[in-house]
Amino acid sequence: MGGAGKTVEIDETFACRIEDAPKGRKPVGSAFRSIALTLVERGGPARSFHVANTSLAVIIPIIRANVSRETAIMTDKASWYKNLSRYFPDHSAVDHRR
Repeated sequence: MGGAGKTVEIDETFACRIEDAPKGRKPVGSAFRSIALTLVERGGPARSFHVANTSLAVIIPIIRANVSRETAIMTDKASWYKNLSRYFPDHSAVDHRR
C-alpha cells in the first residue's frame, strides 16, 4: 500500500465482547474485546486485520509488511504508534484530546 506521495491512515477499533469473556465483569478498555487494525490508503484500498492486542510486537510488523516505506503515515497519538517514525520518514499524528 502507499508509495511516494501517498498517505496511509492507520487506526484500530475495539469492538464486541469476546465470546469466552467472563460473565458479570465489566470490560475495561480493550479487556474482553476484539481488536481490528485498519490501514486505509487515501483514495485507494483499505486492509483490516484482527489483532490480539495493540502491543508494538503485534502492530508494527503488520504495518511494515503492508505499507511502502516511502508512504506518509497518519495515526492518532496512541502510544503504540509513536515509534513509526523509525520506519517511515513522514509520520503525523492527530491529538484527539484537542
